[in-house]
Formats: sequence, structure tokens, C-alpha cells
Amino acid sequence: EHCRAAAMARGARARPRWPLALLAAGARACDLADAGFGAPGGAADPSVALADCGVALVRQALPPEVIAEALRAFRALPPEEAEGLRHGRVRQQRLQTHLPWAPPFDAFPLLGAEARLLAPLRHALGEDFVLDLVT
Repeated sequence: EHCRAAAMARGARARPRWPLALLAAGARACDLADAGFGAPGGAADPSVALADCGVALVRQALPPEVIAEALRAFRALPPEEAEGLRHGRVRQQRLQTHLPWAPPFDAFPLLGAEARLLAPLRHALGEDFVLDLVT
């Protein structure tokens, strides 16, 4: 939802605000630049953005070749297996899919290349956070 809002807002004069659900969760009213969706050189600190806004853009969290391999492997799944991994729609009616805990997905760097997502997650969620779902 947030990436879609950012994509729609590129070039727009209005600076959209984040959904009320984030505000209810304690996040302040942030615009796209606050969350890091501005120019690459002026990107917000992901740790601050995630804690303050509830969302952050982390540039180059994963190398393109890692994403390409995951996409290739996902597309190679037998259709019935891929269908069995889907478990409903989320915001904007996007399909949500669990990835199988098998190669190559079991080696996927969930915290990004060189654990680039670790600092923002720790800052926002605390040192002992636990990931219980990755889709």
C-alpha cells in the first residue's frame, strides 16, 4: 500500500500522508520524504523513519541478483504448490504468499544484504524483536 502510494505520488504536488492505522499504532503523520521515498541522496534514516512513521524505504536492502533468483525460483514452483502457499488477500486485494522453507528460499537473507534491515527493526521494535511471519 505504501509503495503504491509512493509510486502514485511521484511527480505529484500534493504530499500524501500515511494511513490512520499507522497513526493509531503510535506513528506520527509522515509524508513520503519522511519515510525515505524522496531523492536517493536525501533519503531519510530508515531507523528513524520506521520508528516515527511505521514504514521506511531501505534502498538496496537486497542485491538485484538475489531478488531475481527468488523470482525465478518462485515462478518455477509447480502451479499447485504455488497455489497452496497463497493464504488470502491483503490491502488493495494483493495476494499474500508464504514461501516454502526449502532451497533457495531457506537461504534468503530476511534481514537484507549485510543485515541492512536489522538496525531499523531493532530501533523500532527493540533488541529482542522476533519475526513470526515473512511474506
